Amino acid sequence: MTGLLGIGVDKLRQILNHGRRGAPREVCGLLSGRDGWVTRVYPLRNLEKDPNRFFASPTGQYRAFQDIEQRGETLVGIYHSHPGGEAVPSPRDVEMAYYPDIAYLILALGREPTVRAFRIREGKVWPGRLVVAMPGGEVRECMEFVFGPEGGPR
Repeated sequence: MTGLLGIGVDKLRQILNHGRRGAPREVCGLLSGRDGWVTRVYPLRNLEKDPNRFFASPTGQYRAFQDIEQRGETLVGIYHSHPGGEAVPSPRDVEMAYYPDIAYLILALGREPTVRAFRIREGKVWPGRLVVAMPGGEVRECMEFVFGPEGGPR
């Protein structure tokens, strides 16, 4: 099991924008790709009434998985936000992690929004590493990605 997930800064901005639009409620979505690199972000509707939890729309999930299959890609990650918390998995996040071979991204929406990746398997959590493709071809490997004031990298 690799702890790396490749993702473009443009995809991270999509996740940030989804989180900001959904705040103060949690948002969630799927990430598809090839060879551990995210190629598409699928924002999903959160059906959970509790603002500190998420339950992704089954219809949205079905449509996303159909599209992922048609593109010949695989599920490489699931993301959700913690609008008032930290970018670490909650006990419920760990309990609900049903895909042991993908990355789980958590977006914290504090003063400096931060994304962290994790691997979760059988109730155990491991920090993941992000390989972020920046504009201009620069690649950064990091434990967390922190957004600056304009939504770009800090």
